Amino acid sequence: MAFTQITVTRNYASPDGSPATGTVVFQLSSGMVDTSTGNVAVPTPVTATIGATSPGLVSQVLDATNDTTTTPTGVTYKVTENVFGMTPNVYYVVIPYNASGGTVDLSTLTSFPNPPVVTGQAGGDLTGTYPDPSLAATANVESIIRAQSLNQLDPPTSALDLNAQRVTDLAAPQAATDAAQALGTMLGEV
Repeated sequence: MAFTQITVTRNYASPDGSPATGTVVFQLSSGMVDTSTGNVAVPTPVTATIGATSPGLVSQVLDATNDTTTTPTGVTYKVTENVFGMTPNVYYVVIPYNASGGTVDLSTLTSFPNPPVVTGQAGGDLTGTYPDPSLAATANVESIIRAQSLNQLDPPTSALDLNAQRVTDLAAPQAATDAAQALGTMLGEV
């Protein structure tokens, strides 16, 4: 079973009662994994235009956040309503997998001022449990780490322990601060 697709709709009116214009931005509060398929939904903003299909109406297909095979639990969508002539409105909602006819009116959903705490077993490239999972030692994570070279990493902010390993194949020193220069000075070779 993949994520259930739900059409989220809502009619917006301007302060004068006429059909409103603007946008509604939906963004997951956390990534989600469908444990039955391994499919992943990432928290990328999805912008829907008010009035794109009908005056004052917004309609957007989104993944449900509470499918029985979705982990972690507690994922919500951050909803940012940018209605022309009105102050932006931000809140969080759960998009139910069992919405009647696969459609739900956004105005009928319970809204939260802050995202609920995400819980549950981590999956994919993560291990442990939410809200504090760790990177798993998967082939994907290993390949990402191996693809990085030392000059792409942040410099250390404390002493570097090499676990009693040797540093080999140092290039000829080019500056007084090069490791080869420092080692040569310590050994009396420079």
